[in-house]
Amino acid sequence: SSAKLNLNNIYRLESVNNADAALKLLNVIWDDLLAGLPFTEHTLTLLGTHCKDEILARLTDKESKPGTNLKFISQLITNCDLPLTQILNHGKTTSDTEELQSLSAYGKSLLNQRMTFFKGVRDEGSVLSTLP
Repeated sequence: SSAKLNLNNIYRLESVNNADAALKLLNVIWDDLLAGLPFTEHTLTLLGTHCKDEILARLTDKESKPGTNLKFISQLITNCDLPLTQILNHGKTTSDTEELQSLSAYGKSLLNQRMTFFKGVRDEGSVLSTLP
């Protein structure tokens, strides 16, 4: 597959301990990470070392599909076997890491926004109640 070819090129052409290579790798396998596909420990370590901030930014981007998917965010927080969760937990001995706390806070904020919206839709005095 083209993803495998891209991965091989990234590994062969660049040092795998390089932050640039890690970001290129993240870009190539992002959709597979979102799908929960398994990766080698080496890949998870490389991404966990260099890409946590980028991953959190992508997961909490309200313009992105995962950034608006409350169920997906909840699964990441509760299922430590998912590759993205393993990356965010990299280097930590507890599953309640700063990264997952940040993701959890984002998820709660998203939930509160939705609850406020739907409460406003039901409230006849609200501007939101005029929405079709």
